[in-house]
Amino acid sequence: LGPIYPEYNRARTLVVKSIKRSPKGNPGSWSVNGGVSYNMIRDMLPKLEHAEKVCGVFSEMDGMDRHFLTHPNGKQLNPNISYVDAGFWKLFDFKFISGSPFTTEEVEGYVKVAVISETIAKELFASTNVVGKNINFDGADYKISGVVKDVSRAMSATTADVWLPIYF
Repeated sequence: LGPIYPEYNRARTLVVKSIKRSPKGNPGSWSVNGGVSYNMIRDMLPKLEHAEKVCGVFSEMDGMDRHFLTHPNGKQLNPNISYVDAGFWKLFDFKFISGSPFTTEEVEGYVKVAVISETIAKELFASTNVVGKNINFDGADYKISGVVKDVSRAMSATTADVWLPIYF
């Protein structure tokens, strides 16, 4: 529960990873047990009386799926990816080395933008001054909006090499 970069408010953070739904009046009979939907994140959780901030995150860690990040020179990496909404950047306190997070308008407009870690920036470009440059992720070009200080793998809610907008 200790405050560790970028999860400084861990003692005040609730993480919902899955839900179980059952018919009203019959809690013993459940019909769905699975992940949290974006509708729940967008419409239900913000209405909780004590929820100050809400965000959505879907992570693909340690090669769950094989995705490739390609530099224009052809170098390929298989990074850990997190798909996040704009609320993610308001909830967690990332240290931006350059640039900034992507915005609600960019997420809702399906703009192909990315935030990358310091290590990925250095591996692909030998620099962290890469805002505005493009990376190719699974055949689609994404414009880099920001570079953040690396996050420890121990921070399961926030760790990634690349953060992309979560589209629904």
